[in-house]
Amino acid sequence: MGKLVVCDECVPRGVTALLADEAEVTTVAALGLAGRPDIDVLGALQRRPGVVLVTVDRGFRWTRREQVGRVSVVLLHARSNQLIDLLEMMPQLRAAVRQARPGRVTVVEPRR
Repeated sequence: MGKLVVCDECVPRGVTALLADEAEVTTVAALGLAGRPDIDVLGALQRRPGVVLVTVDRGFRWTRREQVGRVSVVLLHARSNQLIDLLEMMPQLRAAVRQARPGRVTVVEPRR
């Protein structure tokens, strides 16, 4: 079974569309988890192996490994969650999704 990329509510739909060539992509809202606390979202995503959660929610940086569990988290650290600010990070995001490992939070930042 391949990776499932789940985009958090704070990730623009354009990013979701741009990742569609990397893996199966869906959103937290499409999974019926909109408005749920981060810990509940992580808990619900534990049921399927190979899940990569993409978020711009900086609170995930301090999420404990046991809370992340089998999920891989990719945290986009941009100026904002506007598509224009995230587009320049797409190559790094794609690489992070390919290299994602369960139980890890990977921070992706713009190139300097």
